[in-house]
Amino acid sequence: MIFIPTVSRLIAQFLIAGIAALTFVAEPAMAQSNSATPTQSAAKPATQEDINTYAWMGGVSFCVLNQSKVSVNIALPASAEMMTAVIAAKHGRGIANANNGQPLNNEMLFNGSLANVLERINNICYSKLNPKDKAEIDNIISQFRAAAAEQTPSSNTTTTPKSNSGASSPAPIRTVKPDR
Repeated sequence: MIFIPTVSRLIAQFLIAGIAALTFVAEPAMAQSNSATPTQSAAKPATQEDINTYAWMGGVSFCVLNQSKVSVNIALPASAEMMTAVIAAKHGRGIANANNGQPLNNEMLFNGSLANVLERINNICYSKLNPKDKAEIDNIISQFRAAAAEQTPSSNTTTTPKSNSGASSPAPIRTVKPDR
């Protein structure tokens, strides 16, 4: 994978402003209802291939922003929100073989996106993160694991992101949104 070695602060600020604008546009539409609209019902659910593609996009986005010195607390939620917005807009919040065929709510979508983006960060650029950022990523993964341990298994489960030890365990989806 080829990364641009440096991105000027102006470009990074532009990216952040664009992501923030997208979040403000997408959030009200997504927050209106957790039930499917007629358009969402007609949308084709995201396949595993779609999810993998969006997760890689989120991972690459995080890594580029991180190389540009954007903090984890901004880059990570922005990358997960990008994935969430794409699934909501393109697939009506539907994911094949998930949630008994019903659209996922915002919390489920965000947490699944966050878990997938964290997996890709581990694969793409974790080894290049500075120690502080690695600690933040590890802390967020620990939060996922702690939340999973608190809850009883249900039919709506996802896999928690793998830590650097490579372990993974099924866990219910729960909001673990980093501070912004």
